[in-house]
Amino acid sequence: ANLIEVKNRNEKELATTKDRSMVLEADLAATKATLDETKTHLVTQTTRLDKALVAAREAKVGGGLAAKKEEAAIVTAQGLVAHRRGDLAKAARAYGEAMRLGEAANDEARVLTALQNLGVLQHERGEWTEALDTYREALARAEQLDARARIAQIAGNLGNLWRYLGE
Repeated sequence: ANLIEVKNRNEKELATTKDRSMVLEADLAATKATLDETKTHLVTQTTRLDKALVAAREAKVGGGLAAKKEEAAIVTAQGLVAHRRGDLAKAARAYGEAMRLGEAANDEARVLTALQNLGVLQHERGEWTEALDTYREALARAEQLDARARIAQIAGNLGNLWRYLGE
């Protein structure tokens, strides 16, 4: 190949690289925008859930079991939002409160949800023993409720943790 061919090939490769670079920059900008939107969405969710919790607690003053179940559902959602935002301490507190509220409302499904979420959080924190215990308790509750999809999810969580631990 002569020098002109090499030069032309290099210029073509450079143009292709620039095109790829521009596409990657556009993808990066879109990803950043999506992340910003998600962060904003989570902040908005937090605000809405806080207001909903106040309303639910006000309704509970004269309300019964339905108001208690609603309060437990809102606190569970607050835990999920905190979890997604990376505030694991707040999420753990919310899951614990959701379990207590669910038990008070005789809402076993809500207790199971909060317990399963707490297990995932403990797993993410590296609290292996606690996560194993929490997953086992959640699995037992799911079996009592005959919640097959939940049984499969929790068994998968347990399997992932055991695999990570080398078992």
